[in-house]
Amino acid sequence: MASREVTRPALRAATLADVDAVVGIERACFSDPWTRESFASVARRPEVIFRVAELDGVVAGYLVAWFAADEGELANLAVAPAMRGRGVAAALVDELLADAARRRAEAVYLEVRESNHAARALYASRGFADVGRRRHYYRRPVED
Repeated sequence: MASREVTRPALRAATLADVDAVVGIERACFSDPWTRESFASVARRPEVIFRVAELDGVVAGYLVAWFAADEGELANLAVAPAMRGRGVAAALVDELLADAARRRAEAVYLEVRESNHAARALYASRGFADVGRRRHYYRRPVED
């Protein structure tokens, strides 16, 4: 019986050179994607946490977040469909939570579609809990 070796994603700060790959993942994952200009803008802002995860030398996923005072916000996270199930999202969230701990943040917030069961399970496994509901927050399709 052969064992399948699991490679942990390599995490690093995103650069402008990563924006096209990130936009490709964004468009594959979301019905209302961020624009290329939005990602290029956050890549230029040192106060924004914009990380990519690489597997096998390619950008497999990304995370955008920021902190203000004692709180953080996870603004965007996605993993390329072909790279799912390999720990990419978990590694990115774990890195964000480690950063939050270093900053002594008291809370990290995020929004997630009601129907995104995989993301909700990941977030719950990392200690996130529902604190409210934004009715009709998402478009295409409209969803809480």
